[in-house]
Amino acid sequence: SDFPQALNARLRQLPSDTRVLRLTDFPGSTFTFLLRITSFLGRRSELLRWSVTRSTLPVPVVNLDAPGRVGMRPSEPLVVTGTADIAPCFPGDGAVLFSWTHV
Repeated sequence: SDFPQALNARLRQLPSDTRVLRLTDFPGSTFTFLLRITSFLGRRSELLRWSVTRSTLPVPVVNLDAPGRVGMRPSEPLVVTGTADIAPCFPGDGAVLFSWTHV
């Protein structure tokens, strides 16, 4: 990440239920986030690395409507709803497909 110490300090200041992280006033163009999940039994997941590159072009804005933390059984399905605002220069019909996979 660009400016990793400053970014980590900012992340540590956020409340645990933070849903949106805006870095519009933060310097840099590349951010790498690492995520490891620990169950209530103490089992730890593999480390997940997620990199984001800031664009200077208009981009879609995706908002997920979900709590910052979810407790559930692994066998239960998880559905998260959200909305997307398309960038004005998007040439398509306005349809957006957004997905992720937990492995």
